[in-house]
Amino acid sequence: MKTETASKPSTGGALSRRRVLGSGALMGLGLAGASLIGCSSSDETATPVATTAASGSASTATAVAAEFKGVTGEWDTTGTPPYLSGLPDDKADIPEAEAWRDNNPWLYKFGQWRYNWDVPVTRGGTYITHWAPPPNFDIMISGISAQPAMNKLFQAGLREGVDLFSVGFERELAQTTEVSPDLLTWTITIPPDVKFQNLPPVNGRLLTAEDVKFSFERHMDEGLNRTILRNVDRVEAVDATTVRFVLKKPHAAYDRILATPHFVIFSQEQFEDYEALKEKPIGTGPFILDFHEYQNRDDWVRNPDYWEKPPIKPEKYGTKAMPFVDKYVRQYFANPVTAKEAFFNGEIDYYAYYCSGNKASTKEILERVPDALIMVNQGWSCCPEAFSYQMNNPLFQDIRVRQALSMGIDRTQIWRDSLDQLGQVGGGPIPIDLLGLRGPRPLEAYGPNVQHNPKEALALLKAAGVEAPLKFQLYQSQALTQTVHQGIIDTVLFQWKNSGVADVTKVIRDAQVASQDLINKSYPDMFYASNYALGYTLDSLVAPAFLTDSPRNAGSIKDPDLDALFEKWTVTPDEQDRFKIAMEIDTHVIDNMEHIFTGWWPAMDVTRHWAQGHVISAHNCHGGIGQGNFKYMWMAEDAPGGRGGKNIV
Repeated sequence: MKTETASKPSTGGALSRRRVLGSGALMGLGLAGASLIGCSSSDETATPVATTAASGSASTATAVAAEFKGVTGEWDTTGTPPYLSGLPDDKADIPEAEAWRDNNPWLYKFGQWRYNWDVPVTRGGTYITHWAPPPNFDIMISGISAQPAMNKLFQAGLREGVDLFSVGFERELAQTTEVSPDLLTWTITIPPDVKFQNLPPVNGRLLTAEDVKFSFERHMDEGLNRTILRNVDRVEAVDATTVRFVLKKPHAAYDRILATPHFVIFSQEQFEDYEALKEKPIGTGPFILDFHEYQNRDDWVRNPDYWEKPPIKPEKYGTKAMPFVDKYVRQYFANPVTAKEAFFNGEIDYYAYYCSGNKASTKEILERVPDALIMVNQGWSCCPEAFSYQMNNPLFQDIRVRQALSMGIDRTQIWRDSLDQLGQVGGGPIPIDLLGLRGPRPLEAYGPNVQHNPKEALALLKAAGVEAPLKFQLYQSQALTQTVHQGIIDTVLFQWKNSGVADVTKVIRDAQVASQDLINKSYPDMFYASNYALGYTLDSLVAPAFLTDSPRNAGSIKDPDLDALFEKWTVTPDEQDRFKIAMEIDTHVIDNMEHIFTGWWPAMDVTRHWAQGHVISAHNCHGGIGQGNFKYMWMAEDAPGGRGGKNIV
């Protein structure tokens, strides 16, 4: 299906208050998907983009290397040459490095703190990535891939000036925020001059508070992620530029909820023709979708009427509205090999191996592209590696059985072999920045339930009156047969069998069927989930997988004490106190073995030196849930094929 810019206005039909989501629309999404559409992992050759060899171009990174001689040291056991494009230790803001550097040399060498922002900014040009287009833009399932065309009230930013170590939280459409003393009412103003893209059926009309109200009512009523908004009593349009969220219970950080990547703002006119919206999202965002074909490519072009100006340093970024590039392309490739060759040839500007770290591939890239920009994070906050029990199954209702299965896992081996000593080893669901920490936690910090202890595991099974090895099925989505996930699954199943704890049958489910297994909570024994709901608070990132009766509580967990801890977190205004409660939640989940966690899988993003502003955090990346951040990207003048921009200064 191809989508091109429309030229004639049209009128919509009557709006249905509620729409039933068909099972076909859920293919590959939810907990079974690699990252709910947004973190696409497929690469397939179809219509090729223009190709130009990228040899001999001048490099800003080379100039950095001439001054700093590259990042290296005695600690560097990565087997890679000095990092020519990274800031040296004395110029990089590295948190608590002495506590974790030697065990995490890749993170230390290529972490977010190494990014050099002291380069010229340009306008114009074309940015090309190998991330694949989504099947469609069904915003009631996932608003992620529609973000370039649509804005949110708040977002997690990827740019200079935000904290890339944590959420990087910033305003988008929300201009001001007023919170009532009882934390029940959140009043937000939007700009008076924001226009929808000049395409039918909205034709460039002004955005109003009624649009915000309408959007959130649809998210609350019809969205797959509606549990995240469970605390909203009503949304009010006070006047044309003021919207009010009235909550059922107090919440101290509700703006973080509103930043959830799914909650894009749209118009009633387009929502009335929902099939058209799924093919071509139209909003107030920085880019217009000019061409879309699944398993081929997306072309996004500059919205000439975009409203938002660079938020910092006008002397560097200028005062004209964003985005900086004129166009960006999402090109589909058949496999990582062809995508990587396109990267080497300068045909694409960005390369990542399935949203995860791959040391062998990165070493090869640095050998052929010494001035490449490399960034490694501590692990995706959305995606602790999780094995979800079906708590309706009597086998798992005895906590000793759940503890035994956890103790039968050697998480250090998983981190060393399956995760290639990247990401984090761990046993809980909460990312470290939401625990108030700044560096990776040692495995010992998670307590005895996550330590490898096969002897104790067998003793627990005996005490529970259960014969070892346990026999059950592990469901796995076909969407998660990528190397990093498959390695973890196979390692865990081998460890269980080798220790005599469990002999598990792996069942690979079609992606669509697997999504229904999770939505219907119908898998019989255990499911390998890999990720939970996406967002930037415990309410949106972690809670939906555990709260009683939540649509995303696929394992049918019923834990009133855990529910109470999440509610306590929401009403606590002090951030340091919220960190303490988050640690209580993490400990509670581990003590009760609500799920089995093995750690977080990492990212390793690579860009050519001319693709500037492409950074990641633990919560966000341009190719995944942070697609609204493409407005901050720019192309250096020396990009190949005439794809570079022109320097602002």
